[in-house]
Amino acid sequence: MNPTRLVLVFVSPLAQELAVLADRLRWPVTVVDPDRTRLDADPVPYARTVTSVAAARLDAGCDVVVCDHDRPEFEAVLAELLAGPSRLHPPAGPDLGSHSPPEIAIATVAGMLAELRSV
Repeated sequence: MNPTRLVLVFVSPLAQELAVLADRLRWPVTVVDPDRTRLDADPVPYARTVTSVAAARLDAGCDVVVCDHDRPEFEAVLAELLAGPSRLHPPAGPDLGSHSPPEIAIATVAGMLAELRSV
């Protein structure tokens, strides 16, 4: 079973890497970032973009990854996500010793795949 949609919260190098991997897996991607200037300045490939969690229209089939915990909007957005029906994944997965955005993206997707496949 694949996720209905991968939702990436906040534009970042990690979001860009996750979007590329999601596209390879044929997972639709939505990026949520309240800051439209970030969405416009640093577009995430293969992704639909919205500026609010409400506009992302989360449902139980969505898998969500918050891609930047240093944003001033982090706490408010996280509270909104936790109140919703989607599955929230940390930007982490199996301990692969990941450090760079591509490595973290691979580990995150590996963890999601293991969960989806009940491994």
